Amino acid sequence: ITVNDRGTVVEIPLSDSEHIYGFGLQMGSFDQRGLKKRPIVNDNPLNDLGYTHGPTTFYVSTKGYGVLINTARYTTFYCGTTRKSGDGAATEYVTVDIPGAKGIDLYVFDGPDMKTAVQRYNLFSGGGALPAIWGLGVKYRVKADFSQSQVDTMAAYFRHNHIPCDVLGLEPKWQTAAYSCSYVWNTKLFPTPNGLIDSMGAMGFHLNLWEHAFTSPQSPLYAPLKNKAGDYLVWNGLVPDFADPAARKIFADYRRSQTAVLSAQTLFNSWYLQHPPWLQINIGKNNRNELMDSAAIVEAAIRQLLQLRMSLVPYLYSAFADYHFKGVPPFRALVMDWPSDVNTFGISDEYMIGSGLLAAPLTAGETSRSVYLPAGVWYDFNTNEKFVGGKTYRIHPSLSQIPLFVRAGTILPLAKPVEYIPSGVTFDVTCYVYGDGDTKGGLFEDDGYTFNYEKGEYDWVELAWKDHRGVVMRKGNFKGALYKISGWKVIQ
Repeated sequence: ITVNDRGTVVEIPLSDSEHIYGFGLQMGSFDQRGLKKRPIVNDNPLNDLGYTHGPTTFYVSTKGYGVLINTARYTTFYCGTTRKSGDGAATEYVTVDIPGAKGIDLYVFDGPDMKTAVQRYNLFSGGGALPAIWGLGVKYRVKADFSQSQVDTMAAYFRHNHIPCDVLGLEPKWQTAAYSCSYVWNTKLFPTPNGLIDSMGAMGFHLNLWEHAFTSPQSPLYAPLKNKAGDYLVWNGLVPDFADPAARKIFADYRRSQTAVLSAQTLFNSWYLQHPPWLQINIGKNNRNELMDSAAIVEAAIRQLLQLRMSLVPYLYSAFADYHFKGVPPFRALVMDWPSDVNTFGISDEYMIGSGLLAAPLTAGETSRSVYLPAGVWYDFNTNEKFVGGKTYRIHPSLSQIPLFVRAGTILPLAKPVEYIPSGVTFDVTCYVYGDGDTKGGLFEDDGYTFNYEKGEYDWVELAWKDHRGVVMRKGNFKGALYKISGWKVIQ
């Protein structure tokens, strides 16, 4: 670490075989070795420089350590693009340039492997977020100019056709001003907001309201926040200083009457469409009410896929609990679980979901793809076909199949699908045991809606397959039952 009149420079040696990943959400690159990264918040990422919606000054190495440069300053990482000559051969470094800094806090998170290093970083940062369980259901954003009656019609469509959906999202026009925001209902489009909230709740929907923190002069929050905001305006709106507890309290007290929760998981972002995209993929025809001849067939396939999503909710919820309590990312690149397998170093289009599922999604226009399965034994979730790991396979899933593979030794709890997740729900779960022999798994259980788990009101539900029979044991302080284990099936 060198400190001079210009700022601070950190140099961290890189071995020849080392690969590094991280810097938050990076959409244009995966393995960052050999790249220059400047993690800066930007809603229009350009040229893969590191500008992104969710950057961070943390990276992790295949050698089993992570590094956090703890600074709010603009920081540039040269990831093996700089070399220094010494007594021996030239050595590559991660060189970190922090102009203006008169010193720096640097944290190194030991592994000994990548996943453990990331766990330590996540726990150091407070643990991952545990969403409300309904936040792991399906979300649908309606067209930007929809009125209250059109939102009602869309909600009725989902329930009438038994298509799972927990959250309906309203776009910026729900409020009287959006760039910047008023946080006041637009009664021309939504004449009875409380009636809308009540009717959505009666049908089992939560509402997501599009908004950001930039506060319009038209907002009732403008005056109380005026002396608790930054010096510059964005879209002629205040930028609240949320480092100020008083600003946080003003904003939070007002927002307690609002409903604005959206977990970025299964989301149909259809703000530009009159009808769901599965009824007509062509934007112009969709908005002219010209639906596809095959709309009913595609709708049936979508229903089946979204029912699969709802079946996975207990498994996903438990993966997010591991994120919160143990720091294990619920969605993670293969290299994190197999850091010694060089075949995983560049795979950015496959990922683990929890400990037992490998996803290999198709992208637009694809009907087949290659899938690399790491060492071990794997099962095709859709067909139960068995695969030997350490190899690449060509797969051809059908329209209603998502490419998922289950790791041998996994107990996969699948719920009977529901159309939405109400408070007090009990999931009817069947446990699927993949492979031969005894094995263990588990579920996290609480009320799924409140923060009472922070008070210790939760269970870990231990699942075990032993001597050809399933065993369930609850440990904890939760008084209810989020799951009913109805049966066990073995996939060999």
